[in-house]
Amino acid sequence: MHLKFLTETISSWDRICNDPRPKYIYGMGDTAWRIIQILKARNTKIDGVFASNDFVRGHKFLWYPVMTLEEVEEKEQDFIVILAFATNRPEVIKRIYEIQRKHILFVPDLPVIGDKLFTYDYCLINSESLQAVYALFEDKASQDLFADMCNFRISGDIQYLKTSVTNKDEIYNDILKLGNNEIYVDLGAYDGDTISEFLHYTDNKYAEIIAFEPAPKNLKKLRANTQNLKNLKIYPCASWSVDTKLPISRADGRQASLSTSNPKYMIETKAVDTLDIVPTFIKMDVEGAEYETLHGVMAVIAEHKPKLAVPLYHRTEDIFKLPLLIKQWNPKYKFYLRRLPYIPAWDLTLYCI
Repeated sequence: MHLKFLTETISSWDRICNDPRPKYIYGMGDTAWRIIQILKARNTKIDGVFASNDFVRGHKFLWYPVMTLEEVEEKEQDFIVILAFATNRPEVIKRIYEIQRKHILFVPDLPVIGDKLFTYDYCLINSESLQAVYALFEDKASQDLFADMCNFRISGDIQYLKTSVTNKDEIYNDILKLGNNEIYVDLGAYDGDTISEFLHYTDNKYAEIIAFEPAPKNLKKLRANTQNLKNLKIYPCASWSVDTKLPISRADGRQASLSTSNPKYMIETKAVDTLDIVPTFIKMDVEGAEYETLHGVMAVIAEHKPKLAVPLYHRTEDIFKLPLLIKQWNPKYKFYLRRLPYIPAWDLTLYCI
């Protein structure tokens, strides 16, 4: 089945591997390591690594001396840039587009969690589900964004990210339209940043706030930042399909996540359905546990239809698996898709109203 909203058919991985020009990784860390391993498995050589000038101190990443872009440009006349980090900082995004205007630049598809790559063949295999999700959306902006995200993930071309962005005012004022008596459940509350956002758009008027945050350092900041709020309940746990205990990574910050690699670090989990509440708005940012978290709020979704904000970028299959799951449980929802500025296509969020 051909998906009519797709314009890209050749994956960024194939383009990189089949191009004879020298190839340089822009960035260091886990993403760069993963890219190098994937290309190595495809018998494709990386010629070097470069970073922003502030990060170049004569050191090495793996076995590559870390260069500046200017040093690469002095060495090579024509080369491919492979972006290997994520950012939402405007000045860094501007810099990436400046590099893209001078050189061939790819952001190859890599899920935040898991190893399934979003290619054209992957789209064909899942064409029925992808087509069904495309048809779910309430407005053309959501459909256009969905198409852009699919085409971006296949091609690695950041031009698809340039226009498909929105701002928080539109999301809160035109889509969510929160009232002054909301029961807000924040799953993955971090340091309270999204609670602060919620308060801003409700003029500090609400019925109750329930926050989940499992990571100890985040939890400490959350308590400090929300200590003066009334009708606030904080659960030092992760959201899940059932109440149990699971291992968590030691990482704090935004990327603290459930993990089987550190079983000695255990955390309690809770399902929203086991709480004695009827939420009116639920926001999730649970670092890849969205599918399990949704199963833990299935009864509330089916019976009470709270407004939902669900990220669709952590796992490759989330972009179709999660919307169809919610649609199955409550077909009365209206579905919207929006994205805040980010490279790659993070902060892609499904809004169910």
